[in-house]
Amino acid sequence: ILDQALSRTVQTLEFQGGLIGLSDERTGGLLLTSHTGLPAPLTDYLHSHGLHDTLCDLVYREKKLTCIENLQEIETEEGRILLKVGIQACIGAPILHRNCALGVLYLFDVKPHPTTKREGDLLFTICQQISVALENARLVEDLVREREIAHTLLDTAEAMSTTLQLDKLLERVLDEFQRIVPYDSASISLLPDRSLPRSGKAPNSSPIAWLVASRGLDHVPSAQKEFILNEFPLVRRVLQEHQPVIVPDVHREPDWIPIEGLGSVRSWLGIPLIFRDRAIGLLMIDSHQVQAYDAEMARVAFAFAPQAAMAIENSRLYGQTQAQLREALLLHSVTAALS
Repeated sequence: ILDQALSRTVQTLEFQGGLIGLSDERTGGLLLTSHTGLPAPLTDYLHSHGLHDTLCDLVYREKKLTCIENLQEIETEEGRILLKVGIQACIGAPILHRNCALGVLYLFDVKPHPTTKREGDLLFTICQQISVALENARLVEDLVREREIAHTLLDTAEAMSTTLQLDKLLERVLDEFQRIVPYDSASISLLPDRSLPRSGKAPNSSPIAWLVASRGLDHVPSAQKEFILNEFPLVRRVLQEHQPVIVPDVHREPDWIPIEGLGSVRSWLGIPLIFRDRAIGLLMIDSHQVQAYDAEMARVAFAFAPQAAMAIENSRLYGQTQAQLREALLLHSVTAALS
């Protein structure tokens, strides 16, 4: 759709070529999404350098139409680059939806190109139509993704209900979570009963947690499988606030505490496991890529967590019941033997 819209705009306004750049949701910058009729050197330059700090970026940030009828009349570094590849005129307009910049449409010509107000208004109108098409496409994609997530959550709930053995269940939780939010490494840590109160306020003593399952980690020493929560501010925050915590870049996070065995972690997501309004543990996932996790991924992970927490508590209860049953049988047999 974007390719067709761009080609028709170039033909209608009689320019040599043009491009469409769209906003990258993660970085907020522009990505070259579609182009036509551009000189090969300019295309190579844009692919290698991107659209940051270009005329396209200026239109995107200021949300205003920009028209340069003759590049020889301006003295800028980018102007000289464009002239070097044969571009002599350009015009660009922002693609806006509810005053939010979604991208930019930019046209180029190999000769000076005077532009009338009518042509500028037409370009702006075309950008508005593109924004509507983009928003509609986004809504459809969101709807499809929500349905996929719902089906996946149902599948994972069913899969986790097939076992009550805690060790096998924890492995199943990590397997199923990988289907929803990809990770390079992951771990589950559990709290002893009543380590944290329902209010989220810290008790007088320092609570501890145990790392009970992991995937993708290097060897973790046994001594580090039990840790004091106060020594890990991010973990503590997840458990106290009952909300996911995202760290886009651990190198820029002052509360990040490196843990042996994590390897080359660059981004981190912590999700609380809550059962009956009480944090029973947390699920932590890591990526080797910066900004691997965003608010949408955290939302999906948070939707998965209650199912995992319920399955873990059911498994714990099953284990306690089995232990009590064994104790009762042992006591009965001893009493019978003594009598």
